[in-house]
Amino acid sequence: MTLIELRKRLARETGLSADNELQAGVLDDLVNDAAQQIYTQTDLPRALREEAFSVDTTDTVPRITLPERVGEIRGVRDWADRIKLHDIRPKYNSLPWPNDVLYTFRILYETPIARSIDNALGLYMVPLAGDPTSVEVSIVGSTADAQELHATFAGDGTGSAVGVLWTSIASITKDAITPVDVLLLEGDANGAEMARLTSYGDRSKYIEIE
Repeated sequence: MTLIELRKRLARETGLSADNELQAGVLDDLVNDAAQQIYTQTDLPRALREEAFSVDTTDTVPRITLPERVGEIRGVRDWADRIKLHDIRPKYNSLPWPNDVLYTFRILYETPIARSIDNALGLYMVPLAGDPTSVEVSIVGSTADAQELHATFAGDGTGSAVGVLWTSIASITKDAITPVDVLLLEGDANGAEMARLTSYGDRSKYIEIE
């Protein structure tokens, strides 16, 4: 629901006018206050879930890249830590999540790739089955010779992006819905996954936390 719709519904309940500039500001403040209260709640039914990820503990820089589907991150903990039963289900009682088992973290930025580029690397696109000519994957980034370069993959994995050695990547997008996810691998067909564009999405996006 958009802010305009929320403003109109709240105006009907409060008797204020959404068309009046001053009263619209009051309505916006009420919406923002409510949003802040909802976000800071301990738990929301069907909204808070846990997911386990494997982390390389030998990495000296404690940074983790998470896929966009994770959504808002409310807490980070070791998966093997024991949590009391009454803390596993906080919505059924008045006790909050235990603070002593949660890590302090911060969201650094959004990135189109799942792994960092140390020097320069090429990308390999897994060819799509069916009609691969109906989609184009566009990559914007930089190389050793170009501050900004635009290159593309066709659905069959060919295109101007083949052989490009990227030093950084700013965005990866596609122009159509695909029957399967589009996978970009590091180097060749045996490389690690660098980016995944979901079948229904139009871009690759990851969240990096520290």
